[in-house]
Amino acid sequence: MKKQQMSIQDLEKEVQEIVLHIEEIEKNIGTIVLPSGDSRVPQEDLLHFTSLGNDQKSIMDSIAALENLQSQMSAAKAKQKTIQERINSLSAEWNEKYNIFGKTLIANYDPQMASVIGQNYTEIQALLSKIEELEIQFETDKTALEKQGFFTKMINQVKLSSLGTSISAQKRRLENLYTSTGKTVYESGVFQKDYENRNLDILILQSIDALGSLREEIEQEKKNLDEALREEKELNAALDSIGVSGSFNKKLEHFSNKLLGKQNELLQLYKKTGHEYISKYVSADGSKLIKIPSDIDASVSQMMKEAQKQSASLYVCRQKIEILKTAGQISEKEKSIASMQQSIIDNDIRISRLQAQNADFAEKITAQANEKDELLIKKAELEKSIS
Repeated sequence: MKKQQMSIQDLEKEVQEIVLHIEEIEKNIGTIVLPSGDSRVPQEDLLHFTSLGNDQKSIMDSIAALENLQSQMSAAKAKQKTIQERINSLSAEWNEKYNIFGKTLIANYDPQMASVIGQNYTEIQALLSKIEELEIQFETDKTALEKQGFFTKMINQVKLSSLGTSISAQKRRLENLYTSTGKTVYESGVFQKDYENRNLDILILQSIDALGSLREEIEQEKKNLDEALREEKELNAALDSIGVSGSFNKKLEHFSNKLLGKQNELLQLYKKTGHEYISKYVSADGSKLIKIPSDIDASVSQMMKEAQKQSASLYVCRQKIEILKTAGQISEKEKSIASMQQSIIDNDIRISRLQAQNADFAEKITAQANEKDELLIKKAELEKSIS
């Protein structure tokens, strides 16, 4: 029985494999007869196929548009970053150019500038004098240090270091004053008319030219940045107009799922169409072969013959399964009959044994009844003797 059951399982596995093979053939036939518009395919299926193709193209066009917009968005952001870095780099040049302009102004100072940078000029001159004095003092102390004893030298080295730090601080302050002077004059526009008429010292004109050129560069880059931001805004609007609302990834997932759904629908249509196409020539149970028309496409005809062959194998496998199952049922019936026959035999034996027991009980009952009668007589005589 166990060996027989395993055979049924093997056959059922083979049936499953054959069914899958036939379904694959049907699908492959559908992929040929639908696109070719075969006259044997129902018009409804042909229209459905065309509709699915159009739907898939539309979805893929949307995905391509999304990906193109996303690529342009990335390029726009990269462009903005480059422009902003350029603006930052140019903006970092302001102080340097203000500093040069300030030095040029101080070097070419005249009383007409007093109202604008007179205070700065006075402070710068005082600071230059102070720095000069400190530097002279530093060199003097440094020279004296070489002739001093060890401990005195250690103490004065600390003082010399402090003096050097003070000089550095004064020089930084001086550079800041130059920068502040250049910025104040440039932003005030006090020299604008003379600049336009080119009535200023050549060095001042060159400094103003450099500052103006820097401003123009920065303004141009800011315009470029505005243009890049506007471009990104337009791209965002275009992106928002496609598909569901949300991020690029959400939109892409939406269209990808729709495309997958259409592809699955198309796959089912291929299978359905192929199945219906060959159903007239491949019998459902595979029990008989039907001649395939000669006007059917050669490749399709070849696949239909293979489907017939597989269908015949399927029929044989299913019949074998039924034979084995029937044989199993017969075997079960035989076992059941044999079991009941044995029960009859066992019951006959038990009946014979019980009949013998009954006969023995009958004899014993008769003997007991006789003894009972004798006891009753004895009891009556004893009662009479005392009455």
